[in-house]
This record gives sequence, structure tokens and C-alpha cells, in this order.
Amino acid sequence: TELVSSGIPDKLRGTLWQICSGSINIKKQHLYDDYYNVLVKEALGCNSAASEEIEKDLYRSFPNHPYYQTETGISCLRNVLNAYSLRNTDIGYCQSMNIVCSILLLYMDEESAFFMLCSICELLIPQYYNRTMIGSIVDQTIFEGLISSEIPQINEHCSNLKIPLPAITMPWFLTLYIGYVPMEASLRILDSFFLHGVKVLFQVGLALLKLKEEAILAETDSYKVVQILKDSINVSPNDIFEIAFKDLSL
Repeated sequence: TELVSSGIPDKLRGTLWQICSGSINIKKQHLYDDYYNVLVKEALGCNSAASEEIEKDLYRSFPNHPYYQTETGISCLRNVLNAYSLRNTDIGYCQSMNIVCSILLLYMDEESAFFMLCSICELLIPQYYNRTMIGSIVDQTIFEGLISSEIPQINEHCSNLKIPLPAITMPWFLTLYIGYVPMEASLRILDSFFLHGVKVLFQVGLALLKLKEEAILAETDSYKVVQILKDSINVSPNDIFEIAFKDLSL
């Protein structure tokens, strides 16, 4: 836990993410049946709604990273997402899965990233990415209640400006905050998420709102408040974690 809270060393990240998330146990169930490669081959001849959506999102998943400026990187991302869409037809494919998967592939091979995606979608945040998104909707309702109790000024201010907070904060949860905080902070959030589970998403979300609180309350234009909420915040991981795990009463 101490190693995770201070940030897992890069060389250990891929391995520890698989252990902490439980994906290594899912992978062991398919140790001898070549499960992933069978799905990849099956996907090659499959033209589905999911595969069409995946194709649209491949080049905008993590476009500034050198790995995704190569066909190797794009091909690995395509393989993992298409294979998962065949494994879990209830989900198929949902935007944000590409963002999460693009980070996983920087720390592990594509088969391991596939089983990580299984763990995320089926164990850690089930029903976040399926057609009803009921898991995500329920958690946004809970999060809205936490905002009301922990940061009532923001809740009241946004309510007065008729800003629907859940519509803005849902993408934070779906992307696991990737793209909404600096990369170092994203990785530290993932470290904690894979160890502690979904509660980390609530803690980090409240921390981000606390860090943006002064700017939000100073603005009376609803459009500008929405932009403040949506924009990435350039803060250190330590600032986020200090609030998320020490200052809040969760």
C-alpha cells in the first residue's frame, strides 16, 4: 500500500497493475487455450458496429504519444479492443475504453492489456461501459451526494447556474481521469485504483473539485464554469493525493 500511495516505479507498474487488479487470475484461467489470440483472429473477419466505432477512435486515443504514431501501436490497440468486443457482447465497445487501453499498452503486452480490460470492465467498475451504463449512472448519483456533503458551496453554485454536474463528471470516471490531470498524476491514480478499487475515483473527483473550487466560485458565467470543470488541471499528484486521502472525511 505504501509503495502504491507514493507511486509505483515504472518498471514494476505493468506487473503490479495485473496483480492488484486481479487480471492475472483471469489470465490464468486461459493459460492453455490461446483465448486472446483466438478472439483476435475471429475479429479480423468481423465487421460489426463495435469494430466500426473502434476504428474511428484508434487515432484519437493518445495521439501525441510516439507509440500511437506507429502502426504497431495502433494495431495492438485495435486488437485488444476488438477482441474484448467479442468477449463481452453486452458491452461491445464504449468510448473511453480506448483511452484506458492506450495507457495499459504502454506498460504491458497486448494480451495482458486485454485481460486488464476484462478486469476493469467486469470486476472493478462493472456496468460502466455497457449500453445502459447503469453502474456509471448510479455512481454519479452517489458522487453528486458526496459533493453536496463535502463541498456544498460548489454544489449550490452549480445548482444556481443550472449546471448538471453528473454530466460533466461522468467522463472523469469513465476515463479513470486520464486526460483530465497530468500524466504523472494519471498513473498515480491508476496505481491506487487497481489496488483500492472504485472508491479512489470518488476521492480523486472530490479532490479535483476542491482544487478548482476557488476558480469555480469566482465565476458566474455558466459556460465558463463548465469549461473550468472540463479543462485539465495542471497540479502535482501530491496535491491531489493530499486532499483525496488525507483531507477528505471519506
